[in-house]
Amino acid sequence: MDERFNVCEIHVCPVYKVGNSFKPDREYPTRYCVVDEEREIAIDIKTKLKYDYVKTMSHLYFISQSYKKIKGDNRVAILPYASLLSDGYDRSEAISIIEQLKNNVEFQDGNEVYDNKSYLEYLKEETLKESQNNKNKIKIFGKRKK
Repeated sequence: MDERFNVCEIHVCPVYKVGNSFKPDREYPTRYCVVDEEREIAIDIKTKLKYDYVKTMSHLYFISQSYKKIKGDNRVAILPYASLLSDGYDRSEAISIIEQLKNNVEFQDGNEVYDNKSYLEYLKEETLKESQNNKNKIKIFGKRKK
């Protein structure tokens, strides 16, 4: 994969200023996103919505540059957690998003599509649907009759 792009599990959430520091809202679950390092954006693989990517590679860089992307209660993509080796996302969708980014396709801004409450509700519904699908896939084997 191109060094410009990275697929990772990342928080897409509002970040609030608390005193002299910033605190991400951990109520929001992590999401698998394609991160475009050049444009400093993250595209959620499932929703295909765009968020500003806040780099946290060092405290100095964060306090001099990255924090400027945090505006009000808008959600941003922050704190990458996992690597490309994770299998919790649709790889073909990630590749499709990367190709679209290379071709300068613009994605909808996630903060314009959902407000924070609606986004959190969407995530809860998605989690519920996934857990129901997983329950339906479980097969129960009984004892065989002789």
